[in-house]
Amino acid sequence: VLYGYLRARRKTEAIRLFDRMMQIDGEHPNTKTYTIMMDYYRQTRNVNGAVDMLREMEDRGYTPNLLTYNAVILAAAYGDVEDYAFKKMFQLFDEMVVTKEIPPNAHTFAALIVG
Repeated sequence: VLYGYLRARRKTEAIRLFDRMMQIDGEHPNTKTYTIMMDYYRQTRNVNGAVDMLREMEDRGYTPNLLTYNAVILAAAYGDVEDYAFKKMFQLFDEMVVTKEIPPNAHTFAALIVG
């Protein structure tokens, strides 16, 4: 449902559903849900929100995967200059490859090219 809202550009409904999931016992988001929400931040050009979501995900014990990093890097690629999005995009790439040892794929490089 969350993915459908974002694909339909119904961002308000998507964020409302995500917030509701955070409040209900046993319905907390998982890695896939957090990854889907990265598209919300890409659509709103909010690189800081995407990075905050990534950190929150890790703080809650979920491990970001290749899809998660691709999504947050793409959000940074669409970010604003004022947010230092370009710099953050490459910092996230370094974190993914060097620190987390997650090998990039074609989608990763495509996101870097967009930025």
